[in-house]
Amino acid sequence: SAMAYGSLMSGIALANAGLGIVHGLASSLGGLFEIPHGVACGTLLAESTKMNITQLQKIDYAGKKGLLKYAMVGALLAGKEGYENVDVSYYCSILIETLEKWTNDLNIDRLGKYGITIKEVDKIVKKAGLKKQAKRGKSRGPYIPPVITRVKFPNTRIGEMFARVVDIYGSERMGVFCQDGEHRIGRIRGKIKKRVWIRKGDLVVISPWDWETKVWYYNQRSR
Repeated sequence: SAMAYGSLMSGIALANAGLGIVHGLASSLGGLFEIPHGVACGTLLAESTKMNITQLQKIDYAGKKGLLKYAMVGALLAGKEGYENVDVSYYCSILIETLEKWTNDLNIDRLGKYGITIKEVDKIVKKAGLKKQAKRGKSRGPYIPPVITRVKFPNTRIGEMFARVVDIYGSERMGVFCQDGEHRIGRIRGKIKKRVWIRKGDLVVISPWDWETKVWYYNQRSR
């Protein structure tokens, strides 16, 4: 159950943050060479992060925002409490050093083990570029980035938790299988029941009623 929950959290994180250069290259590598996707992502992460930070340092406002995010991750890994007055340059370096250390400590295979050499770089980059162009399509006009919807996480301090809709009963009521392993009856809040549609299989956030511990109401859908 812990592994399943971890997988769920990572999926939600990817849905909110989107994918970057690591997955873009790993996808092409997997199509050209017999390299596991996880190995490709793991071995590229430190170098890709270093390259991203280097390029962001050349950009003005947008680059500073990106660098601050990287620095906040570095500060988190370094055990710093709070993000006020973060030394961006220092903690970006900490992030890169930490990722490089993890790569070495975990003994993640390098690309050379799978026959990938410097001579293959142009082919890999071309493959990644062709994939991006194919997604755009020749007759669909310029590429428009997808809108990423933020997902609300449960506020555990007030008893909120994730639940999966397993049955629809009507009258804004549904059967839900909750994160704690219990089956309950949920109800959509009146103020949002006409703003969203709930279907069987949807992931939702539920909250307890003060006067009833066995009946929960739907708080927000997480797709």
